[in-house]
Amino acid sequence: MYRLDPAPEFWTPVNVRSPGEGGETETFRAKFRALTVDAFNAHDLSTPEGTKVLLDEVLKDIDEVEAKDGSPLRYTKAVHDHLCNVPHVRTALIAAYHRAFSEALAGN
Repeated sequence: MYRLDPAPEFWTPVNVRSPGEGGETETFRAKFRALTVDAFNAHDLSTPEGTKVLLDEVLKDIDEVEAKDGSPLRYTKAVHDHLCNVPHVRTALIAAYHRAFSEALAGN
């Protein structure tokens, strides 16, 4: 039996490739809230502002993220805002959100 969750959340890996030649790929985990198709389509991902609004709505937690000194970072508004303001991290977050649904569709 399927149970309909009105506000599902899920964890998924986020693969962040550093910009530039030979950029390393690092991975962390992010917890997202799944939006309905209508709610998702209401966001304009063609603009930086629209993308930030979407991430403000769907990004709920992070894991396996460290500060430059190696200390673990907790999810706070400041950490959220910093992650969403780094172009290659922002792109990786959006890609991870999309990939989670693509993988789910492939399994159905």
